[in-house]
Formats: sequence, structure tokens, C-alpha cells
Amino acid sequence: MSSRRALVYAGWLALAGVTAVLWLVGCFRYTSVGLDHNVSTGTDGLLAYYRLRWPGDGSVWIGRSSHHVPRSQLSRYPFEPGGRLLAAPVVPRPSSPWNRAGFWLVTEVENDPLGVLNWPDPVQSQWIGVPGWLPALLLLGLAWRARRRASEPRK
Repeated sequence: MSSRRALVYAGWLALAGVTAVLWLVGCFRYTSVGLDHNVSTGTDGLLAYYRLRWPGDGSVWIGRSSHHVPRSQLSRYPFEPGGRLLAAPVVPRPSSPWNRAGFWLVTEVENDPLGVLNWPDPVQSQWIGVPGWLPALLLLGLAWRARRRASEPRK
């Protein structure tokens, strides 16, 4: 096995492991990691945040939301890391069989069950959610494929 292929395999395996741990933790606690983007719009500001979030129901969501905030609450940096670790779960209420299975699609502010988590009056929300085990399984499959490729003789 070449060292480069072994490194690729180890990387996929590590990512699958981290994703599996976050899925297990995401079944009981709210965790989110991402990036905040602060924009001054004259008298007030706009806080847009991009997140990967585990709400506490076993699903994982990726997307963005934005809110108007007082200008005084904006950071002086346009981009900065943001998130919460191991907070109390904020379990969204399923409204369809797809939601109960862990699949979510949110394109309107009114449909975002977590929209007012940090700030009132969200302006925009766009999220897609899948069961938390799905990314872990896909990454494990990629690690398995990389392992097979790494053990093949080079041509």
C-alpha cells in the first residue's frame, strides 16, 4: 500500500468516525458548527450564519439563516466562527413521514422549526436535513473504497 493511498484511507476513516460520533451525540444534544457573516446595512445589521447542525433528534442539517440585528450587536469582523456544543436539544416537530425518517427541506422562514433559536424575526432560512447515520455511512463507504484501491497493485 502506498503511503499516499494509506493517508487517503486514514482521512476518510477519520471523517467517518467523527461523523458517527457527532451522529450519536446529535441524538441527545444540540450541536452546531459554522461561520457567521456580519453585514452592516446602514442603521442596522444583517447576521447571516452558515451551519452544520445536529438539533438533537438524530438528524444533521446543513444550510443558512439570516436575521436583522441592531448594528451594535455586529462583530467588527465580517466573518467569524460560530456554533454551539452540546446544548440542550432543540427537537423540531415533524410534519410529514419524511421528517419522522430524518429528511428535512426548509426553504421558507415560516417552516424553519429552529428559526428563532438565536434571534427573533429571521429574514431567510434555507436548510436540508438527512438522518445523521447517512453521512457516516457514506463516508465509511468512501473509506472502504479507498482501502480497496490502496491494496490494489499499482499498474
